[in-house]
Amino acid sequence: MNLKIFGRNAVVYSVGTVVLRASSFLLIPLYTHYLSISDYGLLATLLLTIQILVTIVDFGIRSGMMRFMAKYETENRLKEFLGSALAVNILGGILTTIITIYLLSPLLHYLLHMEDISGYIGLSCLTAVAQSLCINIISYYRAKNQGLAFMVINLAASVMLVAGSLLFLVKWRMGIQGILISQILSYGLIWAVVTFIIFLKHGLTVSSKLFFMLLKFGFPLIFAMAGNLLMNTSAVYFLGYFASLEQVAIYSLAFKIASIAEMVVILPFQMAYEPFVFSNLNNPEIRTIIARLTTYLLLTFTVTGFLIVFIFRSLLGIIAPPEYRGAYLFIFLLLPGIAAQGLHYVGQSLLHTKNKTHITGLIVFSMSLLSVVLNYLFIRHYGITGLIVVFNFTMFAIALLLIAQGSRYFSLKLETKRITLIALAFIVLLVNAFTFRNLPPLFYYPVMLLILLATGLLLLKGRFLQKGEKDFLLGLVKTRDATTTTEKQLTGEKQLTGENL
Repeated sequence: MNLKIFGRNAVVYSVGTVVLRASSFLLIPLYTHYLSISDYGLLATLLLTIQILVTIVDFGIRSGMMRFMAKYETENRLKEFLGSALAVNILGGILTTIITIYLLSPLLHYLLHMEDISGYIGLSCLTAVAQSLCINIISYYRAKNQGLAFMVINLAASVMLVAGSLLFLVKWRMGIQGILISQILSYGLIWAVVTFIIFLKHGLTVSSKLFFMLLKFGFPLIFAMAGNLLMNTSAVYFLGYFASLEQVAIYSLAFKIASIAEMVVILPFQMAYEPFVFSNLNNPEIRTIIARLTTYLLLTFTVTGFLIVFIFRSLLGIIAPPEYRGAYLFIFLLLPGIAAQGLHYVGQSLLHTKNKTHITGLIVFSMSLLSVVLNYLFIRHYGITGLIVVFNFTMFAIALLLIAQGSRYFSLKLETKRITLIALAFIVLLVNAFTFRNLPPLFYYPVMLLILLATGLLLLKGRFLQKGEKDFLLGLVKTRDATTTTEKQLTGEKQLTGENL
């Protein structure tokens, strides 16, 4: 078991995920300037709805591929496994589309106060199916630790999404419908090409035994994976109903910016973490490694979260018109709940080592249902602030419950002292960034960087680092010093040679 391999894969997945998700941030200025604020609120609502549909269409196939693909590759049954996974995915897409068109249309018509929303619902269903198929097929490369291929495919998808939006939204002025059509075409084409490549390499057949095994494994994960999305989507529905689509637009922009931390830190961690842990379950040091990786995850998130509020203090005014200015405060308030998602994945992995997916589904879905009730009560009276309070409460409750239950089946002792120090550093950095936000840029940026540097030095000078970590950092410094000395020696030799000549 090599942490360098984990770190390398995490970096590669980070680049690949950032490349794909970066397209959504590159498109923010297009959406905010070419759509009215109410249309952007409607688009944000539809995109969240699509994410729930993607989770249902997925049917837990993504997690199933991470959990079982190595096993069936060893047994030389990869084409049966891949074909069965694809069959489950397609079945999920057909059933989800039928149910959504007949059941969800009346609900959205009522909540969004729109006369005819059926066209948007149909396009949303097709977008969800295309996106789910695309994400699951490229998970093949994740499961095989082929990070470079994963990154290249994400780059291609990102380019197509941006190009499609420019064509359908900017040139042809097709509004929300154009945005959805561009996503259907982009994800659909990527899925078709990658599926064809995999078919040529392995072939695809369906095994009824594997088909039902994947259904059994993945069905509980629908409730776990859709739970968080149900919470967020219901919150947006209530916000649009009790407030306005303009408020939805402001909240959605804040959430998208805060989610950069998830995109850069948590998702790459999850992508590298699951294959790493499941392939090393028999290693006696795996529990210590998981605890240490959790600490590193939270430390990295702390720095990333601070950099987000640091950078977007000025950048928010560039990417969005002035009416979105209120989103900046909500970025601060959303970051703690997003950090809890990292702990969520750690607790979930402990349960999945024993295939206890039903416990994950029960915890996440039950807490998400509670959040729907709380969102109704809090948003009705407190608007966006109430929404964020419920979000943070629910995310931390889910994370702690998953870790507590997961530790019963796969015992884990987290590094609580170091995590507490990281939490304190996180609070100090965000409070200072918010307190000094009105300083002139000439003073704000140097002051914030000094605070970040001072916080880092306090951690380094204290008892935060363990001996192995100190030795690793000292080794890096010594290697750099040795390299510098060698370069100076070579330079000196060249100068002497030149003088002799």
